[in-house]
Amino acid sequence: MRCGRGVVGRWCVVVAACIVLVSGCGNDEGSAVLPGAQDPGLSELSELGLGTGGPGATGGYDQSRTIPLDMTVRVVNLYVPQGSTEGAPIEVWTGSPEYGGHRLVTVDYGTVSDFFAPEIADPFGDVVLEKNNDYSLGYYPVGATTSDQALITKSETSSPGAKLTVLALPGDPDGQGMSMQTWADEVGSAPEAGNWNGTLPTPPAGSGLAIVNAAATQYLGSDGSAPGYVGAAQDGTCLQYYDTDTGKIHTDEFTDSLVGGTQSLTFVVTPGQKISLVPYQEQGTHQDNCAGKSAFAPLDPAVGAGGAAYLFVHGTSATELTALVVPLA
Repeated sequence: MRCGRGVVGRWCVVVAACIVLVSGCGNDEGSAVLPGAQDPGLSELSELGLGTGGPGATGGYDQSRTIPLDMTVRVVNLYVPQGSTEGAPIEVWTGSPEYGGHRLVTVDYGTVSDFFAPEIADPFGDVVLEKNNDYSLGYYPVGATTSDQALITKSETSSPGAKLTVLALPGDPDGQGMSMQTWADEVGSAPEAGNWNGTLPTPPAGSGLAIVNAAATQYLGSDGSAPGYVGAAQDGTCLQYYDTDTGKIHTDEFTDSLVGGTQSLTFVVTPGQKISLVPYQEQGTHQDNCAGKSAFAPLDPAVGAGGAAYLFVHGTSATELTALVVPLA
């Protein structure tokens, strides 16, 4: 498997196998906090916009008061707890349930939330939003009551009008918590310098893009490694995809990239075309692989000409999968 940069993004390991992918190649990462690390909650998180009680303060001190940011996030939940074969629902919080935090959304396994605005603390009612604001989201199992139950806490910097898709994933089987990826559907009007600087490729006329991501399968290999897959059309021919290095449609007949692990691929599809994902076999040619049995029933990503959608692949077996189709914002 040729793994490295994702087609529409960069990746890096942060904490607890936390992986961040964005639409473009960048260098600066938000920070992640290990499960069980002390979370002081809204009243003490200065990086979340803690007020000072100075001029303009209104209504006195309220630990639970927050202010929404001028950007939105949605969460795709493919999280499976360590030691389980069943996915679990998660909650997303500003702050923590132990220290006056605010639950923003609950997301069932295998679903995507609506877009919501992240919030920052405003206990004195005097916070004035800047162009870029640091914020943090905590991810918890449903019903969590203490900070040390956090699956992961992730900090980012906002950009006005940004739309992010956050992918909640299984964590390292030998660790704890969960891993995650963040995709920028829209970077907003003031992305932080060096953080988001790329765009999706433009598909050929009359075609769309299907961004296939199988990060949720990265621990399903027989030896604990990430299985690899090739993308195929319903007739068994290989789909064209964009080369991760050149940003152009792949034409090198001597090398091929696979979907799997931290690597996603962006495939070219025509309206109504169904996609198969076939487990890679070392024997035979790439075309032989594409003609193999798909790990899920051929799926129509419902992408129109010039459109794009994510296909987030998940399941309990490397050869028996399903895919959640999420249109780009």
